[in-house]
Amino acid sequence: MSFRAKRRIFHFIFFFLFCCVQPAWPQTANPYLQQAQSFNQAGKYDKAIDILFQALKNQPMNAAIHAELGKAYYSRELYQVAQESLLKSLSINANQWEAHFYLARTYAKRKMLELAASEYEQATSQNKQSAEAHFEAGRVYVQIGDLGKAKKHYSALEKMQSPRAPELMGLIDPSSIVVQ
Repeated sequence: MSFRAKRRIFHFIFFFLFCCVQPAWPQTANPYLQQAQSFNQAGKYDKAIDILFQALKNQPMNAAIHAELGKAYYSRELYQVAQESLLKSLSINANQWEAHFYLARTYAKRKMLELAASEYEQATSQNKQSAEAHFEAGRVYVQIGDLGKAKKHYSALEKMQSPRAPELMGLIDPSSIVVQ
């Protein structure tokens, strides 16, 4: 193999490794993301959104950043853009239970109950210990009229060791899941 051919191969590998491959560090290690999560938790959604846009300039294919942006939009009640951000996040990495959870909530707010139910199924299959996801899934299934699936989620909630489970169980109207 000629020197010129070796050099071309080297340049291709160099370009591929440094321009196309995502970094190996965890996506949550991004300092922008950590700061935005703090702002989201503090209820400063607009600041979180501004920081997340900065983060996306550096890492446009970071699923965690898109998911956090979707959560901020959801909290600001901007459900259409929340849906878009969460769908983008899940198109990059479908194994994010919290993105599925917030997408389900977004669909529920937009009265897209079948889609909400599907996303709650994804969220609860990826995180079986989320009391809120099981509770909200049960509520959506009651609205749809699928009492069997509602009971399944309420039963999972009842068996949980989560500190929130008893509180959420107290909010369930037993007459709403009685088959007549």
